[in-house]
Amino acid sequence: MTVLFLLIVLLLFVAAAVWTFGRIRRHDEAGDGESALVRLILLALLLGSSILLTTGTAGLLERLFGVGSALVRRGAGDLARDLSFVVVGGLAAALLWAWTLSRLRRSPSERRSLLWGVYVGTALTISLVVAAVHAITLLGDLIGPDVAAPALHGSRVLAWGAFWGWHRRVWADPDTRPERIPNFAVLVGSAFGLAAGATGVGIVLGELFGDAYRAATGTAIVRSGSSLDGGIAAAVVGAAVWIWHWWFSARKLEQRGGWLVHTLGVGVLGGLVTVLVAAGSVLFAVLEWWFARPAGVGAASHFEVVAGSSAAAVVGGAVWIYHRGVLRDPERAYRTEPGRAYRYLQAGIGLVTAAAGLGVVVAAVFEGLAGPIAAAGGAVTTLLRGVTAVAVGTPLWATTWRDIQRAVAADPEAELTSMWRRVYLVAVFGAAGVAALVTLVVIAFRLFETALEGASLSSFLDASSTAFGILVASGTVAGYHLAVWRRDRASGLRPRRRVASVFLVAGPDDAALADTIRRATGAKVIRYETDGVVQVPLSEIAEALPAIDGERVLVVREGDRVRIVPYRPR
Repeated sequence: MTVLFLLIVLLLFVAAAVWTFGRIRRHDEAGDGESALVRLILLALLLGSSILLTTGTAGLLERLFGVGSALVRRGAGDLARDLSFVVVGGLAAALLWAWTLSRLRRSPSERRSLLWGVYVGTALTISLVVAAVHAITLLGDLIGPDVAAPALHGSRVLAWGAFWGWHRRVWADPDTRPERIPNFAVLVGSAFGLAAGATGVGIVLGELFGDAYRAATGTAIVRSGSSLDGGIAAAVVGAAVWIWHWWFSARKLEQRGGWLVHTLGVGVLGGLVTVLVAAGSVLFAVLEWWFARPAGVGAASHFEVVAGSSAAAVVGGAVWIYHRGVLRDPERAYRTEPGRAYRYLQAGIGLVTAAAGLGVVVAAVFEGLAGPIAAAGGAVTTLLRGVTAVAVGTPLWATTWRDIQRAVAADPEAELTSMWRRVYLVAVFGAAGVAALVTLVVIAFRLFETALEGASLSSFLDASSTAFGILVASGTVAGYHLAVWRRDRASGLRPRRRVASVFLVAGPDDAALADTIRRATGAKVIRYETDGVVQVPLSEIAEALPAIDGERVLVVREGDRVRIVPYRPR
């Protein structure tokens, strides 16, 4: 009886799906415009059904690979879930894919939909990350002495790899390839592969450098086998992903827009920050050894952090140098909006690091004024952390800001009116102002509390040390950037209104014209097609319009004549 009930439910679902599919096709063939909301819902259903199918397939493969193990002896609920995912998700995905591919091949305007580009990019990214993570785990288990769950991870790699392969095929087909953000998944995949590969290489080098350091210092070598296995796996899988996405695709793209965001934001800035963090770790170890040497800890053990930091510096430096080298024209790249965004982000990172360090130093000084600093427990260590942050953040901010100011001197109008300069100044000044206001409230509270309770000045300084540190740091940052903002305002330069969108009415073979406009202005180009233009005297427009064959007409008056342009969406 239960089987019959399930069969009836499944048949009703199939009938409803077929009916819905037929309605959609008739709606499309009638020529009615499909709203963005309907397209969003249908693509969300397509993604959800495809994920259901993939998840169910992975579960069935896991049971297949686990034959003979305890896996096949699990309850029937897991098998029923996987079968339902495959049947329902597979049927829905098949119907939705048939409709989607038919629409894409029949109507070129579908390929220009932003939602289609977002769907393809999202699907490729999700499947790539899931498959790669399971591949890293599986490879790490295979390298190590114990294979934990090959059926689990192997099934996920195959199922999600097939999901990725199908969408990659759709992406590569000229009839179904999205025209909006077509390279989103390529750049995200390159960034993911770079991050995974660099992390894996860093782990492996860290283990090797650690062994070499311990051998040189005569300390016992203790290697974490699981970390080394995982590092090798991450390096191999990450390198494969990065080579596929970057070397064969992203490297050849035009150096603008998303490509610059990836190269400057992920490659150059990511590598630079890694090097600076590694340098800061070594600097802090040196300062701590000289000024706050931990009791009972030898030099060999204390400076063991140098091995890992050196590995991070090598990997980060290699990433930084490589991505700076692929810029064909670095100065031109930095004059674009993505280049300016990168520079201001880099300056912001350096500024936040230096300001945080300054705040910590000031707080430690106030703690020292409240009493003997050596008696403050970890106050010396805190002070050294602040000094390290200042030493790392200040050069980064100073050098980046110097380059920004040089660009301002070379082209004041472009730089001073840049959106990213305004965002940077407003964000920095606003955050610093809010922090200063909050800390003033805290200091006033502590002051009144001390006066009303009759407490000592030293207790007030001790309780307010952190607030004073934040106040000094935020006040310094806000004061300097307020002066910069005032100088920018005094220059009299204001942002010009740039072309944001272009409505192009042209023939069906004028795609090159749209590309030229897009490159020259960076604007969104909305294309319409026309078969010809009719020019008539203004007095004859009433007779001319009814004779036009078309639903949409553009009328342009030019003196005593009008131009009538029938057009249609592409």
